[in-house]
Amino acid sequence: MSLEFARAAIAGEQLGQDDIPDILSVSLSGHDYVNHAFSAESRLSHDHLLQLDRLLQAFFRDLDARIGKDNYLAVLTADHGFMPSPEYSASQGRESGRVNSSQVLGRVNAGLEKRFGPGKWAAGFSGSSLLFDKQLIAQKQANADALAEEARALLMAEPGFVAAYTRRELQSGSRAGAPFFDQIRKSWHPDVSGDVQYSLKPGWMFGNTVATHGSPHPYDTQVPILVYGPAWVKPGRIDARVEVVDIAPTLSRVLRVAPPSSAEGKLLPLPGL
Repeated sequence: MSLEFARAAIAGEQLGQDDIPDILSVSLSGHDYVNHAFSAESRLSHDHLLQLDRLLQAFFRDLDARIGKDNYLAVLTADHGFMPSPEYSASQGRESGRVNSSQVLGRVNAGLEKRFGPGKWAAGFSGSSLLFDKQLIAQKQANADALAEEARALLMAEPGFVAAYTRRELQSGSRAGAPFFDQIRKSWHPDVSGDVQYSLKPGWMFGNTVATHGSPHPYDTQVPILVYGPAWVKPGRIDARVEVVDIAPTLSRVLRVAPPSSAEGKLLPLPGL
């Protein structure tokens, strides 16, 4: 249905029919829902990917007919990958497991109480962050940095956790170069994130979720960037590390306009560009 809307937009807005460039962005989110519901290694996921491939084939064929294959540039990518379910990873002989968040929270709070006194210091987990009870910290006049350091140590003693960093470390960048620090720092925001940001080990996930994402591991972060446009890009394959944020400045170069002011990427090393 999304591609049908795209076809209607191309026809209704007469995209690609004059010398002024048009940009059409289409989000095909169905595969995300399939993987969350049935897992990335399921037959349903495999079948859906084949169906998606055929839908894109038909869409590009229509673009060739309506716009002309030398008159458009197509970029295909994804926002994330998916980790296999821990049970599937275990069946393949890989270390994996599940983390019970309520049990971990209980053990963290028990450890914090031993040092800082009674109270539920850690309020919960959200967005790969451990959240503190700020009112309790103010009421007891506790040292927030010391509390975060202790909580970090308690998390790292739990099975399944591979890295954790405190608010002070993330703000100062003092642990730059440490395992997963740079990736974790990119997913943390001082205004809305918690006081200890963490990552689970490869193959580990919270709860009974079928499939998930949001880790710094390759199965999550390695996604394709496919670029097609014979008039601009020559055939080839690039195996050097690039990032999705590189797409915006690259398209800006093609369009001969300044990149967006918030662009963080660099030019993709595309053959012929």
